[in-house]
Amino acid sequence: MKKIGLCTFYDDNFGTCLQSYALEKILFKYSDNVEIIRYIRDKNEKSSLVKRVISKTPKQLYNAFRLRKRGSLWKNAFNAFRNEKMVFSEEEYDKESDIRLLVDKYDVFVCGSDMLWSEEFYADWKFYFLGFAPKEKSIAYAPSFGKNEIYDEHKPLCCELINDIGYLSCREEAGVQMVYDEFGLKCPQVLDPTFLLSREEWNQNLNPDRLVHSKYILTYLFGGIRGERKKNIENFAEKTGYKIVHIPMTVDEFNSDAYKEKMGPLEFVTLIRDAEYIFTDTFHGTVFSIIFGKQFWVLDRTDKSKWAKYSDRMISTLKMFNLSNRYICNQKSMNTDEIIDFKDINEIIDEKRKDSMNYLMSALKECLDE
Repeated sequence: MKKIGLCTFYDDNFGTCLQSYALEKILFKYSDNVEIIRYIRDKNEKSSLVKRVISKTPKQLYNAFRLRKRGSLWKNAFNAFRNEKMVFSEEEYDKESDIRLLVDKYDVFVCGSDMLWSEEFYADWKFYFLGFAPKEKSIAYAPSFGKNEIYDEHKPLCCELINDIGYLSCREEAGVQMVYDEFGLKCPQVLDPTFLLSREEWNQNLNPDRLVHSKYILTYLFGGIRGERKKNIENFAEKTGYKIVHIPMTVDEFNSDAYKEKMGPLEFVTLIRDAEYIFTDTFHGTVFSIIFGKQFWVLDRTDKSKWAKYSDRMISTLKMFNLSNRYICNQKSMNTDEIIDFKDINEIIDEKRKDSMNYLMSALKECLDE
């Protein structure tokens, strides 16, 4: 049996975990022998415990201590999801490992999806670009740069690595264009792996029971609920008569609207499935809103973190489905009256899912059956 090694992210992040699950599940349709390769990103890029502590205000530290049990509940939910739903390599690797040894353990390597090729992970590019694998045994499925530019100092390594990938694709239109402009390579735009599973397939993983029994507006916002967006969402909730349920990003967001029960990847999808309306500023919040046919809006990011600059991901996805009007830049003039008709959108999903599956299965066939 041919063995497939998947190089991807699988962290404690809803979208990250769900995309790796989806891609591995799709790969299992081709082979019964698939593993996500356990890779630990550059430890130097991760803040030490001391740094994390001294960067917090006394109030934030108090909240973190007060809510530590709830945080453990969430972490346990992620661990349970990975243990039950996903298959991993026994061995663990990092950038100090001799990853060339992987070539003898797998017949083909797939990298994707998520922001594997973001410059934030430059130290680990050799792994995420499959720089250790033979060209004829390497497939890039829907990796993302996150934005439509790359720093000059990173271009030489990117050029070297990307030219050694046998079967190349990107998730965003901006990535496809940048690969052509910078490196002269053509590649197809393919769907995020979460789109490759139908709404019915996602529902097979979910408990049919609702987590919130009353009708609600779901908010999933890296920028938090504050300022103008808070006022607009609260006004909308008052107009509809529905409560707000907020998926918090940090312990500081455990306010009265926050969902406070156990929260793992499947609970995240369930909350989207049953929401009446959704406000988000995240990529996978956008994707699952589309998959489940929700009335939703994507708000421009208001936070100042390094991740706030990666809005191309959402803009590209909305454009693909003729939903660009759902991206709200000026939150003072947010229009919540326009309703999405999903008939045409579902047809686009079906067509692009077919094209994306054809790309992946053809690449696997050429790699494994030669």
